[in-house]
Amino acid sequence: MANLNVLTKVSKDATLYTILAPASLVAGNAVELLTRNASSTFNVQEPTAITTLGVAIAIPVTLPYGVETEENDFVIATGADVRVVIPYKGMMVDFPVANVTATVAVAENAYVIIDAGAYKMECVASLGGTESVAFQIARTYTLAGVAMFSMRCVKSL
Repeated sequence: MANLNVLTKVSKDATLYTILAPASLVAGNAVELLTRNASSTFNVQEPTAITTLGVAIAIPVTLPYGVETEENDFVIATGADVRVVIPYKGMMVDFPVANVTATVAVAENAYVIIDAGAYKMECVASLGGTESVAFQIARTYTLAGVAMFSMRCVKSL
């Protein structure tokens, strides 16, 4: 039960792209935008460093229709189109705790940054100052039995 998705308001000025999922992704995964392909979607890869530019966050809208599928079982299949947003300062998004690597406990005031070489972002106690993108956790809560957190973008390029 790790992929419960919470629809969050996104600014009308936000930059959104459609990508081809390079591997199975979940809400909140970070990707590095590469080149636009023939179908006008972007090819992406795992961010290569915490300083990587051109990072976007997967924000899929899950619309399960079958009884056998619950919204918290949603995984974006390899090769599927998915929407991503370029983080902007002040942006608020909510994701399941299971969708980040918890180097420290996912708790209020901890930070979420790019995890070099991984799609999952990483929860850390403090910032090192070289991150290209950073979020601070505003709150944690439980929704439909799933541990969730709400984070605000505090640094973006």
